[in-house]
Amino acid sequence: ATTAGALELHSSGTITQLEGTLSAASLSGDAGDVSILLNGNAIATLGTFTVTGGDFRLADGIALDVTGAVSAVNVALTDTAAGTPALTVSGSVAGTGTVGFTTTGTQRFTGTVDAGSGTLDLNAAGVTQEGGTLIAGVLLSSVGVTGDVRLDSGSNAVATLGGFTVTGGTLALTDGVALAVTGPAAGTDVVLSGTTLNITGAVNASGTASLTATAGTLDIAATGMVSGIGVVLNGAAGITETGVLKADTLSGGSTAGGASLTGAAMTGNHIGTLGDFATTLDFTLDDNTALTVAGTVTAPNVTLSSAAGGTALTVSGAVTATGTASLTATAGAMNIAATGTVSGSDAVVLQAVQLLSGSGVVVAGLLSGGSSGGAVSLTGANLIASLGSFSAAGDVTVANGQALTVTGPVSGTLVTLKTSGSL
Repeated sequence: ATTAGALELHSSGTITQLEGTLSAASLSGDAGDVSILLNGNAIATLGTFTVTGGDFRLADGIALDVTGAVSAVNVALTDTAAGTPALTVSGSVAGTGTVGFTTTGTQRFTGTVDAGSGTLDLNAAGVTQEGGTLIAGVLLSSVGVTGDVRLDSGSNAVATLGGFTVTGGTLALTDGVALAVTGPAAGTDVVLSGTTLNITGAVNASGTASLTATAGTLDIAATGMVSGIGVVLNGAAGITETGVLKADTLSGGSTAGGASLTGAAMTGNHIGTLGDFATTLDFTLDDNTALTVAGTVTAPNVTLSSAAGGTALTVSGAVTATGTASLTATAGAMNIAATGTVSGSDAVVLQAVQLLSGSGVVVAGLLSGGSSGGAVSLTGANLIASLGSFSAAGDVTVANGQALTVTGPVSGTLVTLKTSGSL
């Protein structure tokens, strides 16, 4: 059927395309089931089409704009046009099962797509959202997307992000409800936000993975993994992680909570550099590789550990705790570089297995720790009020820029304490 104007199809039963092509400026109608799937169809606009009790399936070969209200149990729109966009949804599409859009070109959403508690499946050369709302129990891409996916409307209500791979582009989803990520979710950059975030699958970025819980907690479960050259974690009410973090650089924070990043027991975290990280409650990070603290880390209590050999823990930035700052190299050495500062108003605990050294600054109400297998040399412009229990397998050298009280015990092959005040 060919018409330069509107094509209306009405049936109390099934509408099926068996041969030929449909060409129309617009298509609308109602039926019990619709299957228009042959090659060569040329429909410019899809108006209101109501399917009661069945599915709506349409294959099109030119750029298609859904301006009406399309509803069915399952909705499948396929478009082979190479346009930008090939598919626009400016009206509404609703289904209770699976709503799927597969296009050779890009997809653009300005209206509403409502899959209810069902599945929304997007496959395209790129997807953009300019207003409107996406609603789905599960959002996924069964085939994949080859360009940017930017679903940035804060009114989106997606319960779960399933398998969604973006090749050569960014995967960005802004959600207005709690979001669970079962994944795998992958892209050059992956940017996900929800009122809360629960990561039970994999989030893989070849660039930066940025996860934000805007109102609640960000939780990376034991089965979860987040990897990227950069990983940014922000949880309004706190961050917990018992899975795997892999990052050249980790940063983030919490404005009303803490962060406990302890990693899975057997695999653990693999973080090269800790950048800026600020929490209002305690911050804990356990790492399995050599860790450099290059940023500013602030919390009431800060606990950092690395299980790497060699120089396991280096501080070139600032670690600041209003309570206790505790740094441990469980198998290697620790160094506080000349640019580094470790500050604990109540206490600083520094513990290494190999050499514990530093030309940077230690500011502590009470300093304790030592090295079980090496020497200790803290020669910077330290400001230590009290030196508590401190031991080393080699020599112990501590310089101090103020009066020092030794509550001890302090032991080493040779112990040298230097202070500009009283001792």
